[in-house]
Amino acid sequence: TSKYIRYTDTVSTIATKANLALKLNSADTASLSGRINLKLNAVDTASLSNRINQKVNISDTTAMLSPYLKKADTTSLSSRINLKLNAVDTASLSSRINQKENISDTTAMLSPYLKKADTTSLSSRINLKLNAVDTASLSSRINLKLNAADTLKYVKYADTVSTIGTKANLALKLNAADTASLSNRIDQVGLPQMGNTAGTMLFWDGSAWVRLAAGTPGQVLYINNNGLPAWGNFSTPSGITTTAATAITDVSAQTGGTITGMGGAIVEFGIVYGTAPNPLITGSKIVSTGNPAMFSTSLTGLNPGTTYYLRTYVTSLMATNYGNEVSFTTNITSINCAGATPAGNLVAGVPALSVSSAIPYVGGNGGTHSGQLSVPSTGVIGLTATLAAGTFSGPLTYTITGTPGGAGTASFAINIGGRTCTLDRTVVAGQIASIDCAGAVTNGTLVHGLSALGVSSVISYTGGNGGSHSGQTVKSTGVFGLTATLAAGNFVNGNGTLNYVISGTPTSSGTARFAINIGGQTCELTRTVVEGSVATLTCGFPSGTLVAGLTVTTPVTFQASYTGGNGGAYSEKTINSTGVTGLTAVLTAGTFASGSDILTLTITGTPSGSGNATFLVNVGGQTCSIAFPVNPGLIGDLNNGCTQPTLVNGTLVSGVPSVGAFFTLSYTGGNGGLYNSDVILSGGVSGLTATLPSGRFTTSTGNLTFTVGGTPTSSGTASFTISIGGRTCTFNFTVSP
Repeated sequence: TSKYIRYTDTVSTIATKANLALKLNSADTASLSGRINLKLNAVDTASLSNRINQKVNISDTTAMLSPYLKKADTTSLSSRINLKLNAVDTASLSSRINQKENISDTTAMLSPYLKKADTTSLSSRINLKLNAVDTASLSSRINLKLNAADTLKYVKYADTVSTIGTKANLALKLNAADTASLSNRIDQVGLPQMGNTAGTMLFWDGSAWVRLAAGTPGQVLYINNNGLPAWGNFSTPSGITTTAATAITDVSAQTGGTITGMGGAIVEFGIVYGTAPNPLITGSKIVSTGNPAMFSTSLTGLNPGTTYYLRTYVTSLMATNYGNEVSFTTNITSINCAGATPAGNLVAGVPALSVSSAIPYVGGNGGTHSGQLSVPSTGVIGLTATLAAGTFSGPLTYTITGTPGGAGTASFAINIGGRTCTLDRTVVAGQIASIDCAGAVTNGTLVHGLSALGVSSVISYTGGNGGSHSGQTVKSTGVFGLTATLAAGNFVNGNGTLNYVISGTPTSSGTARFAINIGGQTCELTRTVVEGSVATLTCGFPSGTLVAGLTVTTPVTFQASYTGGNGGAYSEKTINSTGVTGLTAVLTAGTFASGSDILTLTITGTPSGSGNATFLVNVGGQTCSIAFPVNPGLIGDLNNGCTQPTLVNGTLVSGVPSVGAFFTLSYTGGNGGLYNSDVILSGGVSGLTATLPSGRFTTSTGNLTFTVGGTPTSSGTASFTISIGGRTCTFNFTVSP
């Protein structure tokens, strides 16, 4: 009310609606006076005034009142306006509107008739009792022609309240919600009740006038954090502490503090922070709204890898006080152990010298770190990685010390700047410059089938670095069953030897090979494995029959006796025949007796012809041979007991060459064996030959064809003695003169 009505006015002279209606904002003077006095717009004088004033039915309500009315109420509003009430509201609404009494339920009664969107002027609301945008306080607008929040719009400052009747009349024309406060304002001629205590003050809090009680001696009036006046005491806090930072990330941290013993008003408190010691409230700060006795604060938007200093502050009416200072370094964004740059070499058994790894990272901003001490190695033990305290202004260089316990990978668990990774460094075995397997000194003998005893090879090397090696165990190839073992140890500085001990039982004779790989060098060590040995070896004692052309199906063997066996093994021997080929003598692998014994060889195959099949046996360091007879193919009878055959296709004439003459002999009892080709010279009359090509007997009966060639030297009888398949016959042919 103090905004709208001069304090010197009274409420004793306001009387009528018309007088108050004229007390409008100057912007409405031209049109609103006409609307109030004529109750219509200037263009509607002829019709609307008569209808409203004379209560004539309004049939064209839609057209004339649509600017002010809700569209949905067109059909029924005519009777409401003409009669100035709804049939059901006669008792209450008519008197409220016409007599301008207080309307406490304006929202429910008038909202159906008012057009909500029509906010351009209040003149139509008051005079036509239509649209109201502020239903809750419309009673005061209609009854008093003013609203506590809108008076500036409707009442001119130059006006007086000389026509307002009495306080009681005006008090009745208020909304129920305003009774508690507005009555005091009206009763006190528009001013809030100020009280009667000395030192009480009045201030506006943004929505109402508020009394501020008098302060006590020693207090000071100040403006608090809400911008309002308040009384407070001056004092210095007895305790201010800053909490150590926790939950540190690369861009944030959590902190807080405690403030005790203020004894008076705190204007502001919180945390100040910065990248330099002793931060002040003129720099970065976080104002806390919590309990100063114990509060927490989140610092965000920080830079990675940066050292920050922070302390609690509290501002009173007189001064700003600070607590203890703490510092922390934000985490770096990431760390890359895999991308570390190594320096120096790690050799098994050799103390590390000038060995380090520089680890790159992302997010460093010059902040300090306390380093990382004595990170022990895993995998290969015996080493330690150490990072000295420093700043995040370049790669983090970890110095590696100690003596690696072996070759392999030494791993270090890096944890710095809030980031972790695993740093791996390779530890090589002791190194040599060269190794000489070909010149190895051999000890002992390897015998097939005998366990190695006292067998070793000593290999020389050059350029040893004094480092340790883990030894080597390597299996043999070529001849299997052996293992060469080098015990773990240290290379000498310079030239030295390595002793590989060979164990196991060779599975055969031949060359056993060992792939040596030590000290960064490789070579192949070879050792000869000999057969078991004998002092003498004699072949003999053939058994079974061999027939030319017949595959051996029944056992055919011969023996090789020996003396002086050493108990060693011998491998299987396969010996091919010579002379008559096609046969194989096989000696099954075995072990010599310690002393004398007999070896049995079995003959298999098909002899290519008759004669002697010779086998050369070489075993146990000794040799012997045997000539095994191979019989030709056999028959039971030749040409029915040597019956004379008939010369076919020609005659034999003295002095005339034989052309196309042959004779055929039959046989029975063939064994399927081979027979050799044969050329038989004639007896009696010389100059002729009977020729038989090689072939195979059938297994029963068959024929043999002899071709007769040459020129008989005389007439008479030419005889041919045929010996084949174990049978012999003489056949005679006449030679004519």
